[in-house]
Amino acid sequence: MKQWPEDKTATLYYEDLVTPVRKAFLKAYKLVSRRKKNVPYEGYNFGGFSLAGSPPPDEHLQEEMIKYHRERGRDILDIILMIAFNLGIEQGRRLEAKNSETYKLLYESYRKMYESTQKDS
Repeated sequence: MKQWPEDKTATLYYEDLVTPVRKAFLKAYKLVSRRKKNVPYEGYNFGGFSLAGSPPPDEHLQEEMIKYHRERGRDILDIILMIAFNLGIEQGRRLEAKNSETYKLLYESYRKMYESTQKDS
């Protein structure tokens, strides 16, 4: 298992966090895509920081955005993992809202994730 950096304020890039989760998921399950477009989503929206650089989750799961992601080498599982990651950021932000330093660290983590997705563009 990978170790977090010794520096408690250091953040990691999105791919470094999510890729091992995706690999474990694919080793545990044999997936067959049941939908190629317009996947229904009834969950929560992203928080403000995530929405600043990304459409809401339900838009990511519509045909046009799925095509956009596929052109960049991402499939629907990648989209769903990205949604879960952003919801986790929002949940953590809400849990730590009283500590402004932690809030800044969460924002920095999201910024790095967003920058890493822009490399594909």
